[in-house]
Amino acid sequence: MSSIRWHLSEGGFTEFGLMERLGEGKKPTAIIAEVADDLELDLVVLSMEAIHSKQVDGNLLAEFIPCPILMLPL
Repeated sequence: MSSIRWHLSEGGFTEFGLMERLGEGKKPTAIIAEVADDLELDLVVLSMEAIHSKQVDGNLLAEFIPCPILMLPL
């Protein structure tokens, strides 16, 4: 979280909120899509490491997240 906060600040973002949510047996991609939809988010920010490590399915993200996704090289 602190690394994401740093990257956003370095990029000039001053007003943003971060959240972390644990899923109860759900896949991370489903949790991200659910939160993005429930909170009507304007932007989802993820680490590229989540995609590279296969924790999050990039194809499903693109299909089910209703807002833009910013991938940070962490």
